[in-house]
Amino acid sequence: MKKQTKSIVRNVSVLTLITIVAGFALALTFNLTRDKIAEAERQEMLKSIRFVLPKDDQGNPIFTNAPDRMKFTMKMEAPEGEVHEEITFFPALAEDGRLVGFAVKAISKIGYGGDIGLMIGIDPNGKIYETYILSMLETPGLGTKINEDFKDQFIGKSIGADDNLILKKDDRKKGDIDAITGATISSRAMTNTVRKAINFYLENKTEIIEKVVEKDDKANVSSDVIDDTGNKSLHIESKDKTDTDAITDATTEATRAYEKKKSDKSRNKKNRSQHLRKRKKERSGK
Repeated sequence: MKKQTKSIVRNVSVLTLITIVAGFALALTFNLTRDKIAEAERQEMLKSIRFVLPKDDQGNPIFTNAPDRMKFTMKMEAPEGEVHEEITFFPALAEDGRLVGFAVKAISKIGYGGDIGLMIGIDPNGKIYETYILSMLETPGLGTKINEDFKDQFIGKSIGADDNLILKKDDRKKGDIDAITGATISSRAMTNTVRKAINFYLENKTEIIEKVVEKDDKANVSSDVIDDTGNKSLHIESKDKTDTDAITDATTEATRAYEKKKSDKSRNKKNRSQHLRKRKKERSGK
């Protein structure tokens, strides 16, 4: 009996010692790699931010600040009993403090396979520059196609008088977004999330701009101007002019150049596709 007791005590002691050593090793590894992991995650986030915001003719971002250092998170209203969704804004400022726009991080909770993480680039008026898929668990070959040509449909769209940021399946008159065949749920999840994010920005623009100024008092923006409809609206003040257009001439030109570049790219891609189909048809006819 005594031998059995000693054996049990010895085994428990050995297991305890192994657990302590393993725990210490894990803690040490975590501490050694924590900063590297955090930096890797930051670089991936910066990659998505650079992707969705406009660039100059050389492909360099036209913002010069570190948007991730100025980020702030807000909660979107949700029906009673539901969890409030969060939306994160990454302000992008030019060298002279002009507001270039925002990279907006939003999460769709209605994806077919789970949450879909999105980064959406918008100008100060809420017009879309570009979109980027941060994460998703959609069906390979179907839902995952939202990360291909599908997302290019959002470029240049906004919510306003010409509101067409809707799936054609959901509104044949106004909708201008073609759903992916066999992946309507994924298509709708991304479309509705982009729409919700832009709508939130437009409804809370004044508060959002005030947060930008709080983060960087050199930001060359003001948000206390009331337009003819009685609504507060964003105005960007140029240091060289006294006009208060919603977006400065320089930013407007950069936006137009960016959209033209995207449009040309899409047109060239379409032409190549048509050319390949034509050649294929010619070959099959021989």
